[in-house]
Amino acid sequence: MQGLPEEVLRNFWKLAVDGINVFEDGNIAKIAGYDSGYGCVFSKNAMCYIEALAPTVERERDASLRGTEVVIVSDYGVFELDDGYGAPAQYEIGALATST
Repeated sequence: MQGLPEEVLRNFWKLAVDGINVFEDGNIAKIAGYDSGYGCVFSKNAMCYIEALAPTVERERDASLRGTEVVIVSDYGVFELDDGYGAPAQYEIGALATST
């Protein structure tokens, strides 16, 4: 992740999917024409992860490129398990600005 040092992000990984860390950054998209946006407040228990196919690795030699392709395939789904564990939250978003 360019521009974000590992020391800053070390404690912000929320979960891992197939060995890939998922980062929660807190950015909320502004709704066009309004000064607000929707986020959510939820328990970690609200999310469900189901894996239909464990990660599989295949290697294929490509002589024209003088290399080997590595293909990793997995089939999984992540979704909200129970609406009772969370709720939408509308946030007021003012004019976006930066300062020096």
